[in-house]
Amino acid sequence: MKYLDSSPNIASGDFVLKGTRIRITQFIDFMKNGVSIAQLHEWYPWVSKKQISGAVDEANEIINNAAHA
Repeated sequence: MKYLDSSPNIASGDFVLKGTRIRITQFIDFMKNGVSIAQLHEWYPWVSKKQISGAVDEANEIINNAAHA
């Protein structure tokens, strides 16, 4: 994975944005409530818009693959 990472030593093994401890579920929850990628980038300026978008896409791919397994 290019944008997500999972390790039992970080965030209890939840998927996080690579190089951070930010759970992707946190960003997805924000986005469900209308927060844009641009706003997330303002709140977390060390994470690029491309990283946020890519991480959300990867999470979606993981979910879709699990649903079809």
